[in-house]
Amino acid sequence: MAEYGQPKTQGFLQQFLITLFAGVLAGMIAVSNTISLGATIFSGDLARYIPLGIGMALFSGLVINAAMSLISSHLGTIAFPKAVTTPIVAMMAAQVALDMPSSATPDEVFTTVAAMIGVSTLGAGLIFLFFGIFGLGKLIRFMPYPVFGSFLAGGGWLLLEGGFSVMTELPLRADALSRWFHPPAILLWGPGLFYAIICFLLQRRLKNDAVIPITFLIGLGIFHWISWMNGFSISEMADQGWLLGDFTKGQLWDAYLFMKLPGANWSVISRQLPTMLTLVPISLISLLFNSSSIELETRREINLNRELVAAGIANALAGFWGGLLGYQSAGLSTLSFKMGVRNRFAGIFAAAVFGVVLFFGATVLSLIPKFLVGGLLIYLALTFLVYWVFESRSLLPRMEYLILLLILAVIISIGLLEGVLAGVLATIVLFTLNYSQIDTVRSALSGRNFHSNVERAPHIREYLHSVGESIYILKLQGYIFFGTAHHLQQRVMQRAQVKALPQLRCVVLDFHLVNGVDSSALNSFIGMRHHAEANGYKILFADLLPKIQRQLEKGGILKLESEIPSTFPDMDYAVEWCENELLDQADITSTRIPSIKGQLRESFQSAAKFDRFMGYLEESIVEENTPLIMKGDLPSGIYLIERGQVTIRIELESGGTKRLQTTGSGTVIGEIGAYLGRPASATVIADMPSIVYFLSLESLDRMEQDDPAIAAAFHKFMVELTSQRLINTDTTLQALLD
Repeated sequence: MAEYGQPKTQGFLQQFLITLFAGVLAGMIAVSNTISLGATIFSGDLARYIPLGIGMALFSGLVINAAMSLISSHLGTIAFPKAVTTPIVAMMAAQVALDMPSSATPDEVFTTVAAMIGVSTLGAGLIFLFFGIFGLGKLIRFMPYPVFGSFLAGGGWLLLEGGFSVMTELPLRADALSRWFHPPAILLWGPGLFYAIICFLLQRRLKNDAVIPITFLIGLGIFHWISWMNGFSISEMADQGWLLGDFTKGQLWDAYLFMKLPGANWSVISRQLPTMLTLVPISLISLLFNSSSIELETRREINLNRELVAAGIANALAGFWGGLLGYQSAGLSTLSFKMGVRNRFAGIFAAAVFGVVLFFGATVLSLIPKFLVGGLLIYLALTFLVYWVFESRSLLPRMEYLILLLILAVIISIGLLEGVLAGVLATIVLFTLNYSQIDTVRSALSGRNFHSNVERAPHIREYLHSVGESIYILKLQGYIFFGTAHHLQQRVMQRAQVKALPQLRCVVLDFHLVNGVDSSALNSFIGMRHHAEANGYKILFADLLPKIQRQLEKGGILKLESEIPSTFPDMDYAVEWCENELLDQADITSTRIPSIKGQLRESFQSAAKFDRFMGYLEESIVEENTPLIMKGDLPSGIYLIERGQVTIRIELESGGTKRLQTTGSGTVIGEIGAYLGRPASATVIADMPSIVYFLSLESLDRMEQDDPAIAAAFHKFMVELTSQRLINTDTTLQALLD
């Protein structure tokens, strides 16, 4: 993906300052979340390891942020350990500690837990790499649009919860609402909500990248000015819950941890392998959803395979040091974009914040008011929720919008991934219902308005036209599954029962536009075959993909041992077979087809004129497989087929050939090139030994000069012949368009 440049309205200094601010701000938010993740994993019986656990989490954020910001296809990517996998990791950590022998030292317990976390992260990273290298990231493109929208809306709700949880420890639940409106609680979250609304309104009105950093600095200045004017110290403001707080002071990271990991109790870790495997689909889906959400919000194309590779490398590096699983954050990456970041340094600056806190403690964070950080999260939540819950109502079809609300409700009440799964199931059901309403029959034809590309004598054409309703032709499309296949079966059976039409003899199913057949649809085809056998008609399959033909063969629908063919390379050959069957049943054979000489004698209405015309022709016998005309040949004359058969073919880009027309006794070829003076666009080859009369261009010119009456009679004959062909073609086109 081509990297987009800086906005032209920003100078270098302005862009640098915005990037620095965005990176540091995102880093502080990410750090506060990451610390909570580390504390969550190392809780309960593992609480004594909280400092080291927080250090592991911060190191993961440092490595993952730095690696992904450099490799990601999105400029301004912010990444850190993700909460979606934390409950599973915490459960495994607690179980590992419980399974350790009673003789194990605290250092051995922590090392084993760290090794288990590292193996989980490393394994997930390698799978990310596999998916990215083999181009499997594109699979997420098939995810329905409402699922993405609800994922973003659900992410907005989680950001809303996160924003309020930063400002106050009260849960955002219905049973706790009464406590939210106590004056002390309102004083904690009220300024943050007000700040979020101001940011949201100003950004929508001004659409300026500087809105967020300027309002943040103003809010920071006002807060500390009011604190100073009222005589409150930093420690007093922290005690009253106004500041983020002093997380953990001192150096947290054990740089030699990776050297201790081989000494972990690997037998205990191996018992957690099944649980580790559950991390892969959860993190993989979440990673791809986050990437697609960033793409949707920023309206910038993202290379999903590159995102997988970037996340794979980042987690593989973090996993060697016992790091937590992480990838890009849709919320913070979008926030940096909305602030005007169009380079990779925001992620580097965010990683630097992780490094500062990891190696020098989190003292700097204690100066940041909670309401500003919480307010920014609420602002970002509003951008997601307002668009997807309210503004998208006019953009999405009603059912898709209802699915979006359903997914959001599940996310709010149960969880993010559960909501996504519910949305996928709902869209599958909706898709199945909608797709089943699409007629798998693109067009329905008959032998009356569609003929094979075999040119026949006039009286044969008239006969086939009169009995053409005995041939029922269905051009199919799309993917055939149990619903659409049943409709197809009913349609064929109903046609067979129509008394007002001639008895059905052939049903041609054209699969040229069919890309697949579900195994459940085979029963309908079996039912069609049984009905055909009981009612005296045949079902022919045309233009089958090899995989579909194998399905029909295995299902017993195609009888390989039968002498009667049931599959044909295309619809043209299948209809020709049906026409020949009708002709055989009526005992109409080629011996009854008038020769070209007979047609010309009738057209000239004078034996003398006919004899004079025949004097301009050259008679020859053409052997089988002999080309009469090659594609690209300059026109040399007109061929009149007295006896035999020739086929006009074109070469396809795939390397094969396609029949345009097969002409037999009593037909003419080469007249278009002769009249228009253009090179041949197709090749004409004799299918059998044939008697051919040839009228060269020189003979035609001589006839027009010496015998204008004969030439006029011949031209009239050609006009009638060409007109009849056009009528047949027009009839077929009208049938296809109806």
